[in-house]
Amino acid sequence: MKKIINCFFLIIVLSFSITPIFSLDDSLDLSKEKLYFSVGEALLNKQKALKLCLGGQELTSLQDNIGDLSNLRELNISQNKIEQLPESFCNLRNLIEFKIPSNYLKNLPKCFSEFKNLKTLDISSNPEIEKKEMFETIFKITNLVSLDISFMELDEIPDGISNLKNLKELNISGNNLNTKQIEKLKKILPGTLINY
Repeated sequence: MKKIINCFFLIIVLSFSITPIFSLDDSLDLSKEKLYFSVGEALLNKQKALKLCLGGQELTSLQDNIGDLSNLRELNISQNKIEQLPESFCNLRNLIEFKIPSNYLKNLPKCFSEFKNLKTLDISSNPEIEKKEMFETIFKITNLVSLDISFMELDEIPDGISNLKNLKELNISGNNLNTKQIEKLKKILPGTLINY
């Protein structure tokens, strides 16, 4: 029961963190799909498991068999203690939304740049992540519509962010960016709502 309450609380909080101004995918309405709260539970119905919330469960790692959930569209693993994603994570290429804020993530898997369906990425509050590699990976996910990199102790955001031509929302609040850097971002991403 605690898992369910934590996930519902996280869903509510994260829903209000960025006000959506877009529709992720009009052809796929996930609002009526069952939300699973454990990998084991989702594996029992892996063909139909599209949404998984593992938020607030004090996880230090993800089960390697999470990669067997290749039909997943939404994955929330916020507020845990995860430092690294398993190799099998690379099988989750159908993800549309991935949220992993407030963890201890050190890096994103190289394969992550091949997640061409990904529209929403929230990796906020993971200040220990290797920034250069993170940006190199993210800038290859050109279908991103919403990106939250707030509270990451960022001193700059490379110009490569201009590769994200579909980006509608960018949350960079709680970083070490000055006014000049923010104005430059606004010029690079004129059609993007920037929360700073």
